[in-house]
Amino acid sequence: MASGQQPLARHQLGGPREYDQIGQSCQSIAAAADGFDAGAVSRVHQSGMDACLAPHANQVVEFAPAIWTFNAIEVHVGHAGAGPIRVPVDPCPGFGHDLALVEKELDYLQHVAPLPFPIKVAVMDRELLGRTNAQYHELFDWSDREHGKRVGVILLSGKRIPMHPAITRYLVAHEYGHAVEDWIRTERGGPKALETDFRRDYMSACRPTASDTSYGPLHWPDNVGELFANDFRLQVTFREEEYWPHPGHEPYPSAVTAWWSAAIAECWRPPLAPPAAALAGA
Repeated sequence: MASGQQPLARHQLGGPREYDQIGQSCQSIAAAADGFDAGAVSRVHQSGMDACLAPHANQVVEFAPAIWTFNAIEVHVGHAGAGPIRVPVDPCPGFGHDLALVEKELDYLQHVAPLPFPIKVAVMDRELLGRTNAQYHELFDWSDREHGKRVGVILLSGKRIPMHPAITRYLVAHEYGHAVEDWIRTERGGPKALETDFRRDYMSACRPTASDTSYGPLHWPDNVGELFANDFRLQVTFREEEYWPHPGHEPYPSAVTAWWSAAIAECWRPPLAPPAAALAGA
């Protein structure tokens, strides 16, 4: 990190890891956002983002078993009337993420950066065939044929050896960042807002050396969507701050901190107070 550059509120917090620090985090985020001129950032629609947004009640963490089909072994995941998606996986059995820790992290995120649509985190004990660690899927419930309702699904890949808890904290926050991207994009630009336009705007404002076309092995670190998700993780959630998997890209450039200061002010201000049980160390 270049001299003089500070991540949002990092100098005050040192990076909260547990619930008893959420209150400090929210206060510091709001204070940092106070000093930023958000005039250059388009205001969102009147959808609750300018108020104290409450997380959607239908947030689920559950184990997703593998199912043999005639052609492959797959995991089928749906939620809240959307899906299911069918994801092929490696047949070799493995270990899934700790469900209790995943639940804790999702609850943390829903209080730091609540999202107003259903989210499921599906924990698998088989590995994704692409060998990635996780995926985020934006789905829609079309029970109302004229107005689809957004549903988010995070898939956490199993691995052949048990995973360190830091991996869980990192992945849940990172994949949640993809859900945040989809939400901000459509709240600012409407339901037909294009992902490519939003990402190019983000590149122009924050990450000019990123790419919006390259992806896959060796190109993942340069992809602007992945940079956005990890910028969210560092700037908003403070999860696993020492880990920055994007060589060649600064983790805390001033333009990124400014963009997220404005986004926090737009999306989650005033911040939600943490639950009493969390503050009590439950």
